[in-house]
Amino acid sequence: NYYAGWLTVKPISFTGEDKVATCGSTVQLNVNTNYSGPGIPEYSWNPSTGLSKPDIPDPVTVVSGDMEYIVTMSTPVGCIISKSILISLQPVSTPTICLVNVDSTNKNIIYWEKQVNMPIDSFYIYKETFITDVYEKIGVISLNDDNIFLDTASNAQIQSNKYRISVKDTCGYESAASAPHKTMHLTLNQGFSNVWKLIWEPYIGISVSTYYIYRGTTSKTLELIGTTSGSNTQYSDLTAPTGQVHYQIEIVSPFECSVPDDGAGLKSSALSVNRSRSNLVSFIPSGLEETVINTEFFSVFPNPAKETLNIDSDKIRISDGTIELCNIAGNVILEVSLKSSGAQINISDLESGFYIIRIKTD
Repeated sequence: NYYAGWLTVKPISFTGEDKVATCGSTVQLNVNTNYSGPGIPEYSWNPSTGLSKPDIPDPVTVVSGDMEYIVTMSTPVGCIISKSILISLQPVSTPTICLVNVDSTNKNIIYWEKQVNMPIDSFYIYKETFITDVYEKIGVISLNDDNIFLDTASNAQIQSNKYRISVKDTCGYESAASAPHKTMHLTLNQGFSNVWKLIWEPYIGISVSTYYIYRGTTSKTLELIGTTSGSNTQYSDLTAPTGQVHYQIEIVSPFECSVPDDGAGLKSSALSVNRSRSNLVSFIPSGLEETVINTEFFSVFPNPAKETLNIDSDKIRISDGTIELCNIAGNVILEVSLKSSGAQINISDLESGFYIIRIKTD
């Protein structure tokens, strides 16, 4: 006797998901099958380099870039099936500029917040060229360095500047550039009598609610004289004093930047920065020039310095004086006496960076 019927064949399925991961992270690959025949399937991953075990269905690897793996499964009954598994590198998130500022030497400073728990190698600093929205890289800052960049090529008295930053991860990939921040540039125009009109380019990068106007009869004695809405870019001073006059514009950011140095010069300290000022503009009538120390009277060496900074004043007779070492935020972090022969400053405990020497004599 013969019996005729249908034989149902269930095809072998072989599934696995693609992965998305950051540089340096550990990823477990895996494939699944519905094979239920005799024996145990064998697996082979290609390429096998970097895999914990290339002959299992779920090896582990460390991500260093985009990678495509081909896994092949062979069953004891002669079935062979392959599948592609793709690992895509997820770029490091775009960094954010916290604030740009102008220091007392009319150089621009860029502050940013360091991203924690991210595989970052370094930060790239970009500056807009003379072509709108075309940027050039002007600096590379290691993750281990301070989150401050001083643009020594800038001159805030001439123009404002726009900056962006990006990060390079430890796999060598660069993130997208941040949103731009732009410094303020202030100009001064004289009206009738002692009326002065201030016009400035607005700060770009954060929402400005208020501009603060500062004035002084010397560049070191500025005081707040007025405020105006963040939508304005002009201010008229109708009560300016006669003689020399100096102005500066300031904004206060709703965000604070955490940067090294609280004024004590300690490497473990940090300073919260949330204010940005424009360039300083001045009117000094002829014959009323501010007192300026002739730098030829002093020698400061070595520069750069690592352990000790020497100030030599042999070319000028001094009976009493002081030397102030300031950080780029203008805070005095060290003060020593200046004698007729000069002075020596121990700077071995200071964080690497840019500092300003201020010398006051009798």
